[in-house]
Amino acid sequence: MKKWQVLAAALLFALAGGLKLLQHRRAAGQGELPPVHVLPGGQLLPEDTTQYYIPEEFLAVPPKSGAPDTYGALPTIKNEIYDRGPCSGGSLNEILSSHGRTWGYEARHAAFSGEETMEVYGLLERYLACVALSRRSPGYCDYLPAQSRGGDLKIGRFESPNYKCRENYMNVSFPAFAAGREKSETACRILLSGQSMNEGRQVSGQDFCAAAAKGMENICASASASLSAERMRECRRFLPASADDCGSDKNCLDRLAIYGAMKAGDAAACPADYRGLCGAFLAEKEGACAVILVRLETVYCDYLAKARKKGRGYAGYSPEEVKEAIRLEAEAQADKEKNEAEARRLTEEVNRRARKMLGKPGAEPK
Repeated sequence: MKKWQVLAAALLFALAGGLKLLQHRRAAGQGELPPVHVLPGGQLLPEDTTQYYIPEEFLAVPPKSGAPDTYGALPTIKNEIYDRGPCSGGSLNEILSSHGRTWGYEARHAAFSGEETMEVYGLLERYLACVALSRRSPGYCDYLPAQSRGGDLKIGRFESPNYKCRENYMNVSFPAFAAGREKSETACRILLSGQSMNEGRQVSGQDFCAAAAKGMENICASASASLSAERMRECRRFLPASADDCGSDKNCLDRLAIYGAMKAGDAAACPADYRGLCGAFLAEKEGACAVILVRLETVYCDYLAKARKKGRGYAGYSPEEVKEAIRLEAEAQADKEKNEAEARRLTEEVNRRARKMLGKPGAEPK
């Protein structure tokens, strides 16, 4: 997303001359948007999800404290629904709370590989972005950590899971904003929030967002007189008007497809990778997000099972913690066996006395 911001910085200068023309052009020709076509409901979930409830709404609000700036345990959701998952340790709350121990960039005794950690981060980023799109609030990304301010590993703003979640949010909501489906400038402001936008503005961010709201295909054209040929190609690649502007650039083609889908109000026209997010945005419902949550929990459970097998049942524990856990388990097992033996002795004593009272064989002689 940093490239979007560098490009937008140039456009802030270039748009100084073409902004009024663009505003007049779109104001004169824009008609009403077609109605939204919601994706069919009843998406198939894996069979094992019948053993626990997958909520169709995210039963929580964004964290009030903002994004965590450390990479330990993440905020959990105060609803017991999120304590249940497809395996022990694999619910959403358990995934969040085990961050920094079992998995994560700064997990000291990480049980997951780097690739596994990246996949879990990616699915969490996508799930929370999906919820955020349905609620029109990128604050849901604040369950994920932002730029690190402590610890051994320095994680920059643009590499943080929080920012990548917001990037997923922007990749759908900015085209929606340019298509007229979103009135809030939040997505536009996310695009403009990088360090590259801090200096030298001749056109305010407000004016840039006003221009973007007139249609993505018109932004580059309005600035053409002030952009070099190379800059114009870059502009068209990030804010395309047609497939010819993209060539084989998948990200460009995805942006164009999302923009077209937003104008048509048809989530099915979005690229496959974004169809659930587009559906959540257009329908303003989170049913499409449940599929991502199931995928997240299933993947996490698979990796957790592998880590437990490798760690003899202990994932994310230091050697000292493993020894202590084994000692405690041995004590618990000894207590259990002692209690079971005592229960058997008491049962036998009760039975012996009952037989004695009834005069049955096996009782003590008189």
